[in-house]
Amino acid sequence: MCFKKLGLKSLNDALLSKNDLFEKGEISEREFIESFNAFIPNASLDEIKSAWNTILGEFPLYRLEFFTNVSRKISSFLLSNTDAIHIDFLKINTTFFSKIFINVLKEFIFHLKWE
Repeated sequence: MCFKKLGLKSLNDALLSKNDLFEKGEISEREFIESFNAFIPNASLDEIKSAWNTILGEFPLYRLEFFTNVSRKISSFLLSNTDAIHIDFLKINTTFFSKIFINVLKEFIFHLKWE
């Protein structure tokens, strides 16, 4: 479900400001999600989360395979602007999230030991 289906025509300054605070960890996930209720009061928190996760788009398996192959040859880090809401969604709805997370974490720890 996307935001338009919930009745939100576009993001506004208030929501963009809340997004900025959420990305910096200055407000909780719940406060961020509830900020949408002022603009789409009939939407449930789960519907808002679902709409928020639609911005992820798709992550085709071939991208993961490419990243995995490259990381075997050179130290690689997968950086993303995903947030806690996205991470929870990916944990539940993908088979490769934990594999990516564990591999990135192992690389990070390895580099910390060498520094």
